[in-house]
Amino acid sequence: MPDRKWLRHKIPTWVEPGADWFVTLCCRHRGINSLTNEAVHRAIIDALRLYESRGQLHVVCEVTMPDHVHLIARFDQRRGIAGTIESLKRFIARKHGIAWQAGFFDHRIRSDKLLRETIEYVRMNPVRAGLVKSPEEWRYRWKRQDNR
Repeated sequence: MPDRKWLRHKIPTWVEPGADWFVTLCCRHRGINSLTNEAVHRAIIDALRLYESRGQLHVVCEVTMPDHVHLIARFDQRRGIAGTIESLKRFIARKHGIAWQAGFFDHRIRSDKLLRETIEYVRMNPVRAGLVKSPEEWRYRWKRQDNR
């Protein structure tokens, strides 16, 4: 197996505060349903709300899949993405024994058009996976009404 290059997941100083980020967190054991049950999804949403109340992030939308979570959020510039996401993963793991993969994927969303496209990509993920026929049928999601 090739060596994996680890990314720093830092918010560059030149990025304006309030930038949107697309983040994916994966379970260590892919292909196993570890996340899509009411208790775990509720814990994920409760954790995200707690982190929002602390000013660490602001969630635009979230979709929980059986073995990964897609999140579009804005992060506190000082705390950064890596510290917030790693803390969030530990918090959820302690409550529900979720084994997460090390690290995570992140990508800065650079325009309103890309934000709309990424929200649609996240929203349609359960449909593409063949889990539901329409995204509205998927109950393991959280989308804000006030995207800004």
